[in-house]
Amino acid sequence: MYSKTIFFLFQLISISTATHRRANLRSRQQNDQSLDCTLVLTETQFEGDLPEEHRWECEMDSDLNDEQLRGHYLDLNLGSDEVLTLQNMSHIQSGKTKLHASHALIEKSKAILHDKAMVEQDTSREAARKLSVTGKREVLAVRVVANDKSTSSSENELAKEIFGIGDPNGNNLKKGYAQCSYNQLQIEPSPRAYNGIHTVTLNESVIGQSMLDVKNSVLDQLRIDFSNFDLNSLFDHVMICLPHGTKSNSGSTNWAASAVVNGYVSFFNDSWCTSFSAQMHEIGHNLGLRHSNEGNDNYEDKSGFMGHSYNHPNLPNMCFNTAKNYELGWYADKTTIVKPLKNKWSGQLVGYVDNQNPSTPSMASIVTKIEGSKFDYFIGFNRKTGINSGNQEEDAADKVLIHMVGSNGESSLLAKLGSGESYDISEFGDMSETIVVKADTIDMSSNPAIATVSVMKKEPTTFNEGILKMTLKTDRYPSETSWRIVDNCNDDKVVMEGGNYGTKHHIYEQWETVSNSQFTLQISDTYGDGLCCGQGEGFFSVTFDGVEFASGGEFAKSESLTWGECNNSGPIHHDTPSPTKAPTAPPTSSPSASPTSCDITYQVFLQTPQSNGSATSWSFASDLEPTIALRSNVESYQSDSLYIEQGCLPSDCYNFKIHNAAVYGLKINDVSIAQSSNFVDQEITLFGTCQDIAI
Repeated sequence: MYSKTIFFLFQLISISTATHRRANLRSRQQNDQSLDCTLVLTETQFEGDLPEEHRWECEMDSDLNDEQLRGHYLDLNLGSDEVLTLQNMSHIQSGKTKLHASHALIEKSKAILHDKAMVEQDTSREAARKLSVTGKREVLAVRVVANDKSTSSSENELAKEIFGIGDPNGNNLKKGYAQCSYNQLQIEPSPRAYNGIHTVTLNESVIGQSMLDVKNSVLDQLRIDFSNFDLNSLFDHVMICLPHGTKSNSGSTNWAASAVVNGYVSFFNDSWCTSFSAQMHEIGHNLGLRHSNEGNDNYEDKSGFMGHSYNHPNLPNMCFNTAKNYELGWYADKTTIVKPLKNKWSGQLVGYVDNQNPSTPSMASIVTKIEGSKFDYFIGFNRKTGINSGNQEEDAADKVLIHMVGSNGESSLLAKLGSGESYDISEFGDMSETIVVKADTIDMSSNPAIATVSVMKKEPTTFNEGILKMTLKTDRYPSETSWRIVDNCNDDKVVMEGGNYGTKHHIYEQWETVSNSQFTLQISDTYGDGLCCGQGEGFFSVTFDGVEFASGGEFAKSESLTWGECNNSGPIHHDTPSPTKAPTAPPTSSPSASPTSCDITYQVFLQTPQSNGSATSWSFASDLEPTIALRSNVESYQSDSLYIEQGCLPSDCYNFKIHNAAVYGLKINDVSIAQSSNFVDQEITLFGTCQDIAI
């Protein structure tokens, strides 16, 4: 049965693109023919910051009488708006939707529709081509030798980097899917070729040619080499490693890799065939996965393989994000469905790295899906260790991540929650509700590490309730700051608390719905220099229903502020807050301790030791005052690594102290004044205005 809605869409597409095609069509009516094919979406990623390409193609049946078109992929030559329209229609599914056009112009690897076209779900093909995400998958990797260029990697190199043959310790496609699925999905080199690698010889040149044309030529030659027109009946996946120099749809030779969504073919631009992440990404497309974005930025969700790929044969060590893990179904026994419009939910989350940890609580989830709205939302704990130790998402290690999946199947990273932080999902349900997801606690000391998360409908506050909100901007050393707010009228119950922050100069917010009471904020800094102003313009602010009751930033070791009263019969008196110490407003200009001129330039060169690199540190201090003027720029050094740090100091007399480095050197105004190796502590005193050195 045909869909009238999609029928009309294709009529619009043919009309909207007819103007620039009409002259060509009129002159070539003799090539006019009917077209029956399967609609497939091909996704192409590029090197650097070039945008990705989405292309709808027609995959011709393998049993066509026309040998010239049998099994070919034809570009439908749609504009970007038309491609986006098709992507967002749930009725159109790549690899599962048949297209029939009575009149089309077909030439080489293109098909131009110039009349109405009809589409329908191909249930027989869907059943035959449905890719299982468990069991064994037979993979053929193809090396190409053309008249003018060949794939740079040898057959042995491809066997090693794709299947791990000869290198069992490195990361590769076979190992990656085995460890991410906990051996539920096993990639196997095809026994129809030695080590799963086959070399195709083309009697044509490829440099400057369309990669789609070259792909069709390679597939034609494979059908000849294996004496079978239906390659998908032989192989679950065919990975084509093209020589460098072919052009993408936009004419660029800097494309990286491409694949058919819900298909069996992927192809790679030469060296990208040995990229571990590109292999995982493109086979992910074959399995039906779409891209992972962050906000409105395509590919920017780097918490899994469906974001950016990296041209490295072994890195990074990670798997897929929570939304993709739900699609793949590998953690179905640890998946929880939450419907917050009906009931509040609270539960424990563990990372997928602890899927087989015998100490994992039986009720803990790896995937939590929030249902009840137009889009689906997913919550997961991004435990950065083991098979996820190379996770590339910034400021997301050991945090609770929230993803949304839109109508086109692509996921979007919405939030990265630390302990005590929350995120509001607005326009939920019938678009009028708001859902609050909160990372109540994250316990990194337990085995395994556990995040306790709650999901609930946000209720309107009553007269005796309000929103108590803490806003804090960290200084240069965020881990030194911690705080808590206690309810003085309820046995000093802790209402909110925070600390162990990981990002410098970052604004953190937390809030709770509380009854009117008397509260005390207790904030401390382990180093004793507060939040402001020696190491940045940090500050804090506490509000109740938008009215500020406590603020500041300039304190030493700790500060305590109290406001409100123990009377639940009415609201807090907004007009007469009474903190025990007058708070200081956040600074509006740069403090004097933050250098704004380059009277003295410095460069610190250091090599950390082979172990315990995190203990390495250095500092500049004024010789006349005990306060630290400047400390290491790097929050935590890695072992056996080289660092070069540089910056400015105001004119003064300083001493320099460095701890636990294998090798270090110090330059002042490009003059080397100190260097040493193999020591625990070293101190260089009196450089600057108080020492006669060439500066």
